[in-house]
Amino acid sequence: MALNVDLQAQWQERAAEFQMLVAARYANESEDKLDRAAEQADDLEFFKIRYQLTLLERDMARLGLQWLSVEQQNNSRDALRRIREICESCKDLYTAMQAITAMHQSLPRSHLALAIKTFRSDLAGMPAEDVAGLLTAAWNGGLQGFDAVLRTRKTGARKAASTLPWAQSDG
Repeated sequence: MALNVDLQAQWQERAAEFQMLVAARYANESEDKLDRAAEQADDLEFFKIRYQLTLLERDMARLGLQWLSVEQQNNSRDALRRIREICESCKDLYTAMQAITAMHQSLPRSHLALAIKTFRSDLAGMPAEDVAGLLTAAWNGGLQGFDAVLRTRKTGARKAASTLPWAQSDG
């Protein structure tokens, strides 16, 4: 956060310097003709400051998206706020789950499932482990995998699979 404030302060300082330079040297030029006038005047200082502003804007934009990084430790309060906003804005359950999984890859699916279950009324009767299964199905199997798992979860309780397939009865 302090780094972001430092970048903003640097940007404001450079932007003020740029505005003073433009006012002093190119007061009669329109905004769209500034670059051309500076080029004709061979004004290296103008382009140096403009370039520095561009780099600072790029760095601020990167910091703004830093929370998306897989390595980034997510603040749980911010993550919950984002998950709630996604759940409220996405009418389709699949779309919401895809977006949440993509944006919060560093969080365990079990935690994401609990958060999604909190904010989606269409998952109220489903256990958190089934919601985690839906997240995995949506992420790994796409819409078809998601629909298949959702159908099996809605049709009834899961049946325990036999560990010995030859021991199952045929009839």
